[in-house]
Amino acid sequence: MVAFESLVPRAYIQRMKLADEIRIRAQPEEVWPHVGDPTHWLGFHPKVVSVRQTAGCAPAIDAWYEIEFEMKGRRLLHRARVVELEPYRRLRLEAICRGHQGQELEVDMLYEIEPTASGVLVRERFDIHNHGIPWPVTLLIRWIHRTGTPRGKSALQQLRKLLEHEVALA
Repeated sequence: MVAFESLVPRAYIQRMKLADEIRIRAQPEEVWPHVGDPTHWLGFHPKVVSVRQTAGCAPAIDAWYEIEFEMKGRRLLHRARVVELEPYRRLRLEAICRGHQGQELEVDMLYEIEPTASGVLVRERFDIHNHGIPWPVTLLIRWIHRTGTPRGKSALQQLRKLLEHEVALA
């Protein structure tokens, strides 16, 4: 039997973007400590199981982290470097990890905070390159993601719950 991937030209095996955004009744100064320092992602991101800074000052350009995500019972260790940092506004990391099939994955991780009249709009994007998923399957995943019923709370829903709970306690 021939694997489906061998029938699809390499050019059609593309990147996958996972993106989310949410409005939170909080100020950028309240949100930034949670998203602007990867060591704090454990507090709201349900897929992050460990974060360790390995080089540089936190958070700063060229700071390095080892971030371990768990997905479907499997752990993936990402070696990530801060490449963009605008305090209270934007954090972008570039990471490398080994995929479930042993291939090297490049992952671009981005958090953005945009002030609004009623608080902030927080955006999260994980852009995965070389994931090895054929484009028809990627389209199916996108369709399910947009029309399917989510399980559990997303990282940004957890962040909103955490921040709005902190505001209520203050």
